Amino acid sequence: SNGYGQLGDGTTANQSAPVAVSGNRAFASLAAGQYHACGVEAVTGATWCWGGNWNGQLGDGTYTDRTAPVAMAMAEGRAFTSLAVGQYHTCGVEVVTGKAWCWGYRGYGQLGNPSVNDRWVAVEGGRAFASLVAGDEHTCGVEAGTGKAWCWGGNYYGQLGDGTFGNRIVPVANQFEPPPAIRSIRVANVRDTSFTVSWVTDVSATGAIRWGLDDGTAPANVAPDRRGASGTFTVHLATVSGLAPSTRYRFDVTSGPTTDTNGGAHYLVTTGPTLASVPSPDQSRGTVSRRDGTVPDGVLVHLTASGTSGTSAPLVALVTAAEVREWAANLGNLRTASLDAAFPVTDATIVAITADGGADGTAGAGTTVATARAGTLALTLGDQADVALATGWNLVALRVAPSPAVTASGACVLTNARVPGAVVEVVRWIAGAWESHRCGFPPNDFALEPGAGYFVRTTVPAAWPTWGTAVTTAVSRTLGPGWNLVGASATLGTPTTAPGACTVLNTAQAGSALEVVRWVDGGWEAHSCGFQTNRFTLQAGVGYFVRMATGGTLAPVGAAQVSAASVRR
Repeated sequence: SNGYGQLGDGTTANQSAPVAVSGNRAFASLAAGQYHACGVEAVTGATWCWGGNWNGQLGDGTYTDRTAPVAMAMAEGRAFTSLAVGQYHTCGVEVVTGKAWCWGYRGYGQLGNPSVNDRWVAVEGGRAFASLVAGDEHTCGVEAGTGKAWCWGGNYYGQLGDGTFGNRIVPVANQFEPPPAIRSIRVANVRDTSFTVSWVTDVSATGAIRWGLDDGTAPANVAPDRRGASGTFTVHLATVSGLAPSTRYRFDVTSGPTTDTNGGAHYLVTTGPTLASVPSPDQSRGTVSRRDGTVPDGVLVHLTASGTSGTSAPLVALVTAAEVREWAANLGNLRTASLDAAFPVTDATIVAITADGGADGTAGAGTTVATARAGTLALTLGDQADVALATGWNLVALRVAPSPAVTASGACVLTNARVPGAVVEVVRWIAGAWESHRCGFPPNDFALEPGAGYFVRTTVPAAWPTWGTAVTTAVSRTLGPGWNLVGASATLGTPTTAPGACTVLNTAQAGSALEVVRWVDGGWEAHSCGFQTNRFTLQAGVGYFVRMATGGTLAPVGAAQVSAASVRR
């Protein structure tokens, strides 16, 4: 249909096959309404419209229909990233600011501003929008950053989603939120008469667990979130008490309208026996902050201990804003994995401490009981990147700059807290020789850093959790003559290849690089500089040997194309 010139070909004749829009312009995007259409010109961001214009919806300052594109005259030099076109109105998202502007008919409030008809106005609220879409008589936008939906205009069918049927002349928030997704369900603090369940949701929601005896019936008892049944949070903790010793229970986790029943099988937990004697209190503590140093709304702090008697059953503590960054867990509550005895600790006992702040990020550290008792451990929520470990030897590298610092013993503890006994030793190459830290023994507890490679030996497949700030810039390493062990840590950027590494090193000094070697499938694979075989790409989180004739500098970038936000998720 082209009765008002909405095809933009300079005529009002209907067309049954595509016709070119007049002007021979290149457009980055288009939007079509019932009687008019508009486009954002590539490069300039200028807005051009054509078709029906009786309410000024073309924005050229007239009410004259146009059969060919006319420039937006009221935009005051503004450029748009995208447009939304309704029946008698047009809206656009401004470049840089993301601010929404609308023009044309406003009889139902579809311009989002209580101003007069037929003119260029800013949508009320000053929000930045990622995108807009227009119906005949209403408009909606996705707010940048939050993803929240805002709508304005005609609402006689409830199309604005605010729970009413009244028209709105300014944006209202959509009231229909998606159900929360539940993750990271963990059982801790299991004793003879109680246990605790913690979990995280992607959006703020109420939380509770439904529990009962594992007798074949559905769990019917309710234990609410520690902070109250009506409170909404993204990190949750609920404790069930008054239980019988050495008895198995089942439970489901509920947040808002979402219930996780473990696929219908329910989650199971068995209480421990009553101990013959009461352990002494033994407080551990520390702090946990957002990456900008501010107080998080809620954080779950998990703690396990490792020693000659194996790995303990886990403890968990909830840190709320009221605790002002401080967490505390009583080591006197530690039990053995079988729950039948107190777990013995000394100052030298290693503890794995991990923190989950939901959207604020995660953190973790492996430290000694002495440090935990002193309260000096400061955790900063940030990015998490697990290093995958296969059975046997693994040549790996960090993909985050760890915060706090992580040592070889910390890598052992943090990994073995997830899979007991998985990691046996962590080895580095230094001064032309191997240096090994055996898990559970004090010697050679060296610090780990991005840009270096490390061998990790495991007995079973596992994941080594690391926390800090995702590495997005390649870490430079100074290489000396002979063998050098480097790590590809960066998660963004153009990947480095084995021949590319040779080229970089030999550009600075011809003949300096001799070969680049990787460890794959339990054996070595080498690329000799200047030859065509084994031209592999370096992967983030993997270590490589580089053999040099003379010194040089290399900044390897891994091929894994992930953002810091993706690493966090």
